[in-house]
Amino acid sequence: MNATHSPEPAAQGSVEQIADQFDLLASANRWLDDELHRLYACHPPLSQATVNRLLALGERMRPAAEVRDRLASLDPGRLMAGVRVWVDRQTAGGRETAAVRADRAWSGEGA
Repeated sequence: MNATHSPEPAAQGSVEQIADQFDLLASANRWLDDELHRLYACHPPLSQATVNRLLALGERMRPAAEVRDRLASLDPGRLMAGVRVWVDRQTAGGRETAAVRADRAWSGEGA
């Protein structure tokens, strides 16, 4: 990142927004795991269709990688505050709403 480039808004946001980013990452990881299991289960031969599916998978995961990079650039104290909010959501049952939103976003249904 150069001096004229400002961080993404989510990286500057509240700890709640940081926790939202963790929801997105968790959803992306679940989606990636499901997709890789589907690919493995059908034992596809190496073909152009398999290559295309893997390329599409890589493109689909690019936003999650960008989120991870933004989170990695945060001050460790802010990052940990976001993690605490995210963990609190998981244990308090507030996870469902955020997780459902994130799952919809990753499945292509929108937020």
